[in-house]
Amino acid sequence: MRPSQIAVFATLCLVALPAAAQLVEHEQMVTARSRGMAGTGRSFASAGAATLLNPAAIATSRMYVLGTSYTFARVKDANGQEQDAHVLGVEWTDSTPNKLNLSMGVLYDYLLGDGLEGHNVHMALAYSFQGPEFGVHLGAAGHYGQGWPVSPSTDKDLWSGDFGLAFNFRNQLMLGVVGYNLASTLSDTTPRGVGGGISWWTGPLVLAFDTSASFDTVDQTGDPVEAIVTYMGGVQYMLVPEVVARVGGRYEQGQDSPLSLAGGISVLAGSVVSVDVGYQHNISDPENFMVGVTLDIFNPFGVH
Repeated sequence: MRPSQIAVFATLCLVALPAAAQLVEHEQMVTARSRGMAGTGRSFASAGAATLLNPAAIATSRMYVLGTSYTFARVKDANGQEQDAHVLGVEWTDSTPNKLNLSMGVLYDYLLGDGLEGHNVHMALAYSFQGPEFGVHLGAAGHYGQGWPVSPSTDKDLWSGDFGLAFNFRNQLMLGVVGYNLASTLSDTTPRGVGGGISWWTGPLVLAFDTSASFDTVDQTGDPVEAIVTYMGGVQYMLVPEVVARVGGRYEQGQDSPLSLAGGISVLAGSVVSVDVGYQHNISDPENFMVGVTLDIFNPFGVH
């Protein structure tokens, strides 16, 4: 699939590290690795991140992983007031080779904050065809949210679903495209939308660019709001086989505070345990930031 040294470590750094807030859509509740690259990953996300960014990508990395995480987020609510949120997450993924060419992942997160409390469950299933030169992957994800703050007109439990495609060419070029919340829920947190990404893997270096567009959203009064188009770019570099550093930036067109910068680092211990840290800071609004840490265990039961 990818260059061997990178595949051993870098693709194992994606696990459940959601970073949520009142008006943050579920596909933005990404893992430490993706957060360190400003939200990119629709072409290469794996494990927990794939259930949120692109379910097809879960099949591009062969792994069995259990993970747990904590994230702190400080954001503004719909009234412009600062809010603190704490998110706890657990994740399980099995994308090891099998006769059916199927991969599956489950992500659960719990949010607690200033007037906020709720649960999210995400499940992804993918099928892959991997040839000697290229691979094609198809995936679908389902999402259930209970108790999360939504618009007054949609004060209810929410169900939504995504569908995605991912392609890899010669272990270097990766492409992804995804449709989010294909059945409209008319909620701030689960708008219908589309996204795509491209990444280039060469030696210890990874370059990634993503974009997404949300539409069919409502504000806190239930009135339609302008679509938000987001542009994301990130760079990953393997400093040594056990340490990977990441930086990135994102611009959200249609937002009052559109520009954010991000960074992160991952450390692998013995090819069994990894610790990931991701941080994103809103440059346009310095009080707005997200930071999280995750602990992952790979193949704890000797699955092959």
